[in-house]
Amino acid sequence: MGAQDDFPLAQDFVSATGTQTPIMLWDSSGASWIHLGVRSQPAWMLIGADGQTLISPRSGSLDENRILQALSA
Repeated sequence: MGAQDDFPLAQDFVSATGTQTPIMLWDSSGASWIHLGVRSQPAWMLIGADGQTLISPRSGSLDENRILQALSA
């Protein structure tokens, strides 16, 4: 989910990385970050299959071991 910088920069990121899944969401207001408690970047979170349950919000870059720990909790 993008909410910093500007939309063309987010589009460039998607294009440069070939990101298709998950879909990049853009929120220029930043309200989504406030709602989800994101206070710094980079940040990531796992959301349950129901699309509502927040399993593991984390600050920092993605780390495979941290993701596996969160999934096993």
